[in-house]
Formats: sequence, C-alpha cells, structure tokens
Amino acid sequence: MGGAAPELTPWLLDEYGVDASSIGSTGGASSGAGARVYPVDGKRTLAGDGSQARFPLASVTGNVALALDTVPRITPEVFRSGQFVWTSESPLLPGPVASFVGGDYVGSATIGAIAPGEAIGLGFGVEDRVKAERTLVSRKIEHLLGSRTKTTVRFRTTVRNFGKAAAVVNLRDQVPVSQVDRITVSAVERSLASNVDPTAPAGVLGWSLSVPAGGSQQVEICFSVTAPRELQGRVDQMLL
Repeated sequence: MGGAAPELTPWLLDEYGVDASSIGSTGGASSGAGARVYPVDGKRTLAGDGSQARFPLASVTGNVALALDTVPRITPEVFRSGQFVWTSESPLLPGPVASFVGGDYVGSATIGAIAPGEAIGLGFGVEDRVKAERTLVSRKIEHLLGSRTKTTVRFRTTVRNFGKAAAVVNLRDQVPVSQVDRITVSAVERSLASNVDPTAPAGVLGWSLSVPAGGSQQVEICFSVTAPRELQGRVDQMLL
C-alpha cells in the first residue's frame, strides 16, 4: 500500500460495460530538472569498485499543513497527507520519495521536479484511528417503455473517528459518466452538499467532513442509470 490516498479517475460507461482501467490510482510523473551541481559537505569515501554510495545533499525543515484523505470506493483506509514549501535554494530532483513519521517508514511515492519555493504534497501513511466504510443501501430496477430499464442505487459512506480529538476528513466519491447516448446517468442526489472543485475529474465529488472525537459522519449519494434492456446485465456488473 502506498503512503497516500489513491486518486479517482472518471468512471466511464459505454455499451461494453465499465472501463475497469479508469478506476484506480495515479502516480506522479517524473520530469527532467536540467543539469545541476550539488556540493557534498565534508569528506566522503567512495569505493573504487563500482558499488553505490549515498551522500546527503540537502535538508529542509519547515511547517507542514496536515490533512486526512479517504477514497472508500477504492479502499476503506484513511490516509495522512502533508503539504509544505520546499525552501532550499536548490531544486528537489524528480524521483522516488520515502515517507517517515518519526522513525517509522509509512510509504513511498514518485514526484516530479520541485522548484525552490514551490509547494509539495506527500502522503504519510494510514491513520489507524479514523476509518471509512462505503455500503450499498438500496438498488431498484424499473422497466420503462421502449425496452429500457432504469437502475437507481444509493450508497452510504460512514467515517468514524476513534481518536481523542476531532478530525477533518477529506472524502472523495464518484458517480459514473456515460460515453454514449444510449446510456444516461441522472438524478444525482447528495445528503450533504459537496465541495465545488472545477479541477476535479468528471463525476468525482468531494466533501470535507468534521468528525468529532468518538463520533461519526455520514454521506449518501444516489444516482440512476438508464439503458436498453439488453444492456441490463452490464449495468448490474457495473454496480457490483
């Protein structure tokens, strides 16, 4: 398991069912940072036998804005995330990143090049004191005129805080997005108003939930999928 919450990509529907590859996590892309010379403080020994050695190049200490993120459609875990500013005079090169909380390794990620003064966000593993659960509440099939069916489903997500302090949890969920005229998605309802994020992928919804210590918060979403009757089997598979 990686150290950060997975990212939702559009949940695409077509006449062949769901594009399963569209559901999952995305990693950061590496990009070139140009040539750069880094001085190494003090004296270091590098063996002449072709073996590798690691030398510290830079260290930055700063304030981190912490948050909790969860995507229960993919995994029930709640992840810690942190955002901070890279204040070194040298850029942070692209590549793999290992994250630690105290002395405990909590996960890895891949980042692109980070310029001096640029903000960077990283995952810091699972927060075990907060859990999320997404369940199917109801599922109803209606037979319409013109040999069409309408499937209405309702999902409920419950976030529970077992810690001793209140927590704000960023919850992300989604509704499907049709790619063809013969399949329509409609009647999207939310028990709580979702955040407005113009940069979110199509169909992805988000909430910031204030969960009291020892308490819980719930969010329900409901939507309908209307399709030709011969596609009902594929619709059923999509909603499993």
